[in-house]
Amino acid sequence: MIVTKEWGYEEYLADQETYTGKRLHIKLNKMSSIHCHLSKTETFVCESGLIHVVTYFVQEHNDMLHLEANPTLLTPSQAITINPETWHSFYCGTSGSLLEFSDKHRDEDVFRLKESQSIDYPPNLDAVIKTKDTDWGRFKTLLSI
Repeated sequence: MIVTKEWGYEEYLADQETYTGKRLHIKLNKMSSIHCHLSKTETFVCESGLIHVVTYFVQEHNDMLHLEANPTLLTPSQAITINPETWHSFYCGTSGSLLEFSDKHRDEDVFRLKESQSIDYPPNLDAVIKTKDTDWGRFKTLLSI
């Protein structure tokens, strides 16, 4: 199965009851949404290109979210694991692909702070976002924070 995204497309390699395997094809100068999952663990393996996987430290102040980026550059065969409740995104300055091995994907487990977008390379990763424009409230309610 192929799922088209703003940043490229997902090619499902396995979609079983307890796990999912995908190949993520990432377009030049595209960035995925800044998002997290409450229960999904993902391991990304760079298959081709130079892929930046970014994790974010998020602080709420008044009605704003302040995102501090921590980028990791993956070259072919390098991997990174993203644990539940970790805000993250990915991009590349060239086209490339990632293999994703994860728990079963569920749409209700995805929380977004910023939608996928076109970027100038390299992008400015730190951000300030209005909480009302995000899934922050739903995320906090489910976490009870």
